[in-house]
Amino acid sequence: MKSLAFLLLFSFLAVSSFAAPQSAAPEGTSPSSAPTDERLDRILRSLEALRQTSEKQTKQTLTSMEEAKIRIDTITDRNIGWVNMGYAALAVFAALFALAGVGITYFTTQTYREQVKGKKEAFEKYEKEMEDLLEKAREHEMQLSNLLHRHGFSEKFNDDILKQAQQAIQYGKGVEVLWGKAILSQEKGDWETAYTFWKTILEDYPRNENALFGLALACGNLAQESCKNTAEKKELLKEGIRNLKNISNAMQNSSVLCNWGNLLSDRASAASSPEEKNAFWDGAQEKYRRATEENEHFADAWYNWGNLLSERTDAASSPEEKNAFWDNAQEKYRRATEENEHHAAAWYNWGTLLSKRADAASSPEEKNAFWDGAQGKYRRATEENEHLAAAWSNWGTLLSDRADAASSPEEKNAFWDNAQKKYRRATEEDEHLADAWSNWGTLLSKRAAAASSPEEKNAFWDNAQKKYRRATEENEHLADAWYKWGNLLSERADAASSPEEKNAFWDEAQKKYRRATEENKHLAAAWSNWGNLLSDRAAAASSPEEKNAFWDEAQKKYRRATEENKHLTAAWFNWGCLLSKRAAAAPSPEEKNAFWDDAQEKYRRATEENEHHTDAWFNWGNLLSKRAAAASSPEEKKAFWDDAQEKYRHASPLPEYIS
Repeated sequence: MKSLAFLLLFSFLAVSSFAAPQSAAPEGTSPSSAPTDERLDRILRSLEALRQTSEKQTKQTLTSMEEAKIRIDTITDRNIGWVNMGYAALAVFAALFALAGVGITYFTTQTYREQVKGKKEAFEKYEKEMEDLLEKAREHEMQLSNLLHRHGFSEKFNDDILKQAQQAIQYGKGVEVLWGKAILSQEKGDWETAYTFWKTILEDYPRNENALFGLALACGNLAQESCKNTAEKKELLKEGIRNLKNISNAMQNSSVLCNWGNLLSDRASAASSPEEKNAFWDGAQEKYRRATEENEHFADAWYNWGNLLSERTDAASSPEEKNAFWDNAQEKYRRATEENEHHAAAWYNWGTLLSKRADAASSPEEKNAFWDGAQGKYRRATEENEHLAAAWSNWGTLLSDRADAASSPEEKNAFWDNAQKKYRRATEEDEHLADAWSNWGTLLSKRAAAASSPEEKNAFWDNAQKKYRRATEENEHLADAWYKWGNLLSERADAASSPEEKNAFWDEAQKKYRRATEENKHLAAAWSNWGNLLSDRAAAASSPEEKNAFWDEAQKKYRRATEENKHLTAAWFNWGCLLSKRAAAAPSPEEKNAFWDDAQEKYRRATEENEHHTDAWFNWGNLLSKRAAAASSPEEKKAFWDDAQEKYRHASPLPEYIS
């Protein structure tokens, strides 16, 4: 008979989970196997007694055990002996976790059932001992978890499992070899190969629950790869969920449920409609809830649940709903860090959530409170994992935001200096972290804008360009870096001293905007700023033909910007300004009025999106004043003046450059 002991052991020890999107990989622990003695034998026998007692020796239990026996081949004495290897203390830990969530598969074999048959009375005397052990484990589970962490255990497989996998490849037969290759491939992060081996095992053993779980993990991780398109991601996630559904209820432990939640959460990210997205999110939450009910100390389940709730805020339709999700997510992150105080990813994502809350805060006091909280979480994340580059990077971005809100140049520079230190540390820990290079470039662009001398300004600009270049080298598809690089070059064009230099910067800026919109055609801000650049080029054009050509192109960009984001106030406003300029240059009253009518519509949209946009109200008032001056009748003239006064009233207080 073929032995499947390796696969059985995997159900206890392969408890790694893949992370939800846009987040650091969750940390977990995999208890190692341990040598045992007579005490472990007593524990194993007591576990059997507990199972038999809880099931009350019903017909359903016997049927379930027979089905398990059919599903799993006979485990040999050699395999049972191997299960009994390792350190005694950690074996108790593994056995207790198996009772809490994974289920007892050791006793599904014919060999062991024959051994324990007829010994029920002898086993019952150990029931009280097991209850005491379980209670003790609940009291000290955190200490045990921390002990494992300190000894270097991670979400990866331990040395014993990897050694056994290597032995299976070298000495095993059939499915044992496939299992060994699947484990080693998974350990190396070669999910494509692991997928193939798990799939092959299931062709011969379609109900093998270890392979079902392994294949689900592989599907989830493959779906995370950027090379996969949306359709491929969906199919992989569907396949992963199907495999998890085929795992029996008895084997649906906290690890299975947590990973099931991860798959559903990923499906939500790939969903095409809000209804479908919410349905997957609801399903994922249910799985995380069940996982934490099965094992209330499962930090990764709390962590991934927090990630999901944080994602739901982005789709929330109201500030109240958004805050409710944020509050709930914070509670989950709090629980994750209580269960595992060394969970760097949970501290980091909690900090990211608080940073978002700061961005949405309505008062400076509330904003600063969230920023302070976020800094504390980033600090803790980098203390737990000093190599967590994303935490250093996001900490830098937070400090850059605080600089924007600073009230004095001294305070602003202090925040900027500190932010640069964080970006430097982020890129030292991960030189390929494109976002860190890009955000560092943005900070330097801000410092250039605040610089007091042309020499200092140019130095900051030159340094910022180096950072944007590095960001796009590390990730050529990073649209935001291309877009911000375009903004920088556009600013340099404005400051250029000669037409030749100005045009050179404009030409380069256009290339960057083009690349940004190629990488992300929905990036409305890039379309809008490209329109601004073309409008500036129109103003500098030497001929009416050239001027009109630039205006025509600029209008196309503004139109595209407002198609991608109808709420983009800046695009509506700048489009209105362009049309006002075209009206001033129009050769006929009919053409002039047509541009004025169109410009008014754009100013109307800008003030609908932002009723406090004083520039839009003021420019609208100016346009109406010009229309009054050009009106042919007193009645028409008075109507335009009255309307202009109303717009100026909305503009009060006047824009700073007027007042």
